[in-house]
Amino acid sequence: KVSMHFELLIEGLPPGLNHGTKHTRQGIHYKVPLLRQWEKTVEKACEGQHWPFAPKQPLRVELIFFYPKVLTKKGELSMNAGDTDGRIKHALDAVFRVYSYIANDAQVVDIMASKAPSDTVEGTFIRITGLDLVTWRETALKEGRKLEARLREQLKEKR
Repeated sequence: KVSMHFELLIEGLPPGLNHGTKHTRQGIHYKVPLLRQWEKTVEKACEGQHWPFAPKQPLRVELIFFYPKVLTKKGELSMNAGDTDGRIKHALDAVFRVYSYIANDAQVVDIMASKAPSDTVEGTFIRITGLDLVTWRETALKEGRKLEARLREQLKEKR
């Protein structure tokens, strides 16, 4: 069973993981202006949007980062376009920061992220879907037990 969706289509991209924070010589972490601007952009995109999920409800997240530099001029995947996994944290942290009074990113139990080429515009699409707790728990337990058994077999073979 799947409940409703929460969607955001945001102009721009979150900074990559290594480009959002800096560290002083004293070891203090601080957000760089690029990350602060991203958080403000997400906050504005969330204005007037109701968070439809219950506290502790499991959530599935889909992210698509789209921008022109994904492909090279030859039409190949660019290795200089930034990594997808590095953008996930800042994208989600900004959303959950807006709804922190009712939501927590620990509710995310399933995540898919991708990048897609666009002609001229950079953007981020975020879709969050609420999952039924009982259905998710049963499926997750089954899958977890299967993987645990496989890992045990793998470890036996190594001995």
